[in-house]
Amino acid sequence: MRIDSIPVEQLLRKRETLRRSLYQTPYLLEVRIAILGGSTTTEVADLLELLLLDEGIRPIFYHSEYNKYFEEATIDNSRLVEFAPNIVYVHTSSANIQKFPLLHATEADLGACLSAETARFAEIWDSIDKRIGYNHLLSTTHTLYRR
Repeated sequence: MRIDSIPVEQLLRKRETLRRSLYQTPYLLEVRIAILGGSTTTEVADLLELLLLDEGIRPIFYHSEYNKYFEEATIDNSRLVEFAPNIVYVHTSSANIQKFPLLHATEADLGACLSAETARFAEIWDSIDKRIGYNHLLSTTHTLYRR
C-alpha cells in the first residue's frame, strides 16, 4: 500500500484502520524515535508512524513533556537516555523563540537575537550528542554546523 498519495485529511480519519493493516507487514525494522516538542506533537507522530510503517519501519516513539524539549535535552535527560533513541527530532515553532527583536532593532540587535537562539539549539544538540552519543548529520551550510 502506498499511503504517501492519500490526502492528509483522509489519513487522519482512517489512521487506526491503516495502522492496524500496516502493522501486519512482516519483518518491520524497529526504530526508536524521540520527539522533543515545543508544542503538541501527537498528530506529527501519528502521521510519521503511518509513513514509516508504509516503508517497512516500525517506529517506537518517546515524547517529551509538553514544551520541555530544552529541559529534557539538556538538564534532566535521564528518561531520554534510557529510551536510547536512534533518531531525535526537535519539534519547535516560532512560539518557542525566546528573544524576538524589537520593532526598532538595529542590525546588531537582530544578530544578537539570532545568536542567542542559535546558541540555545546548539546546546540542545551538543547535549544530545554528549549524553546519547547521537550522530546527527548537518550539512556544512546548516545554521548549526560549527566545525
